[in-house]
Amino acid sequence: GESALNNIPTSASLTKNVEGVTGEFYKPQTMAGHYAGTVGEFLPAAVAGPGGMARKGGMQAVIPGVASEAAGQATAGTALEPYARAGAGIAAGLGGAALSRPGNTAQAIRSQLPEGITQATVDDARQLMQNAANRGIHQTWPEALSQASGRPVLTDTQRILESAPASRTRMQNFYAERPQQFDQAALNEFEHIAPGTATPSQIGPQVGTAANETLGEVRQTINRAAEPYYERAAQQLFTPQEFAAIQNIPGYAESLAAVRNNPQINWRVAHLPDNSVGVLNEVKKHFDQAAQNAGSRFNPARNHQVQASNEMAASATRQIGIARSADYEIALAIQQQAREQYLEPLLQGPLGRLAKRDVTTRKAIDVLFPSNPLPNSHNEVGTAVAALAARNPGAATQLVRAHVESVFNEASQNLQSGANQFGAAKFATRLVGNIQQRANLQAAIEALPNGRALWNGFVIFLEAAEASGRRHAKGALTAFNAQELK
Repeated sequence: GESALNNIPTSASLTKNVEGVTGEFYKPQTMAGHYAGTVGEFLPAAVAGPGGMARKGGMQAVIPGVASEAAGQATAGTALEPYARAGAGIAAGLGGAALSRPGNTAQAIRSQLPEGITQATVDDARQLMQNAANRGIHQTWPEALSQASGRPVLTDTQRILESAPASRTRMQNFYAERPQQFDQAALNEFEHIAPGTATPSQIGPQVGTAANETLGEVRQTINRAAEPYYERAAQQLFTPQEFAAIQNIPGYAESLAAVRNNPQINWRVAHLPDNSVGVLNEVKKHFDQAAQNAGSRFNPARNHQVQASNEMAASATRQIGIARSADYEIALAIQQQAREQYLEPLLQGPLGRLAKRDVTTRKAIDVLFPSNPLPNSHNEVGTAVAALAARNPGAATQLVRAHVESVFNEASQNLQSGANQFGAAKFATRLVGNIQQRANLQAAIEALPNGRALWNGFVIFLEAAEASGRRHAKGALTAFNAQELK
């Protein structure tokens, strides 16, 4: 027994065969830092060196940019001329003196900069703004700095400027364009994943068909791995004593008759005598099926005693077959191990749930992207989408697009007062609001054709959406706000 099992094909060879059906099993990608990944994948990093900005000079140069962006990129001749002029003075070299004097504009700005806002943070924020601008989305420095650092930076200053009479109209105009900017940018991102379809209701059924076909082929792959051993074992005959013990198994004669009288089963062993391992294996499978049927919750005549009796008969038949043939033992072991390692995880995971009948597009989305996904479920999601993409890439990409687009449409609905300026931020929260949602979406997109590039591009859009939520809603002016305005 033990020596025979040493001949079982290696796990690596079975994995290769199964992956030939499902596509490569999903392997989690290392999540680089948001901004390091963005810069590394899309644009060269800013180079700091002898020819670059000195640290102090860089901070003094960026502060006027913060002020001017927060004020709506004000220029000379507008109502915000004092702010722009103060920023320009700092950038022109007056920053050293300005930063040393309390009570002026620069000091007010600097007083709100948290510790740890370095030149690297500023560079990351600048890159975020550039990436967003490339997608037609305009951001302010406070939004970008807050996103880059993960904490509020100058958001109170921006809120004040949005409320101040001198800058209110300019800021309102700036943000009035934001919903349309995100609408267009979102459509562009969705088109990168998959082109729009005129028949979204067909995505679910197509995905269900692909899932069913994939599972069927996995079963066939496992059977092919065991088939040579079954064929060799099938020809082996039992001794009269062994066959007498087999015939004494309760229900064996009835099950043998059922096999021989069913043309759909008997054709496999019609050439073999009753005392062969091949016929015994078909009878064992009949016992297995009878036990499953007797215990099924869908069987109105479900009977656990009948189920247990059939299970014992199947086990006894199996043991006698193993004792006669080492090849039969190997074949059974291949079936069992491969099913436990490959087929059952697929059946219990998203792919198995997608393979059920009458899968609608909405149900398919809910299977892959539940609002509260199980911890560490990204591996199953990635494997399921990879399997779908290997068989029907069009349906797989359309399903992922349908998910992200439907979330965006729901989150960005107009408010009673007009277009929703915070719709994109709400979209990001609902789509990837927790770490597992984000990991699952990443796994799904990366499992698509050209998935790594798709995810890298989508992350840029997500970060722009998240940054738009860093903005504070404008509020009533307090004494503190009045002091900052002064």
